[in-house]
Amino acid sequence: MAEAVDRIPNDVAVMTTNRLGAHLSARRRVSLISESTFADWAVIDTWDRAVDELELPVSEFKALIAELERNRAWDLVYAQQGILVFQRRP
Repeated sequence: MAEAVDRIPNDVAVMTTNRLGAHLSARRRVSLISESTFADWAVIDTWDRAVDELELPVSEFKALIAELERNRAWDLVYAQQGILVFQRRP
């Protein structure tokens, strides 16, 4: 997780899953993936079991990941052990 979080600049808006949110909570602009539309970066733990707690059904969570992967506005810049980091293209 630390390796993925370290890739994200400190001064950017980021959306994340719940478990990774604890590693990003000191940042100025961070939101849960179910709430965010303003983020320039996304860091997602695909194995985060708190997805249901976010009021985001697993099917919608998987669809959101698939959308980020195919959306040309986003680049996948890191993918290891179920952690995905996306950066919005300028």
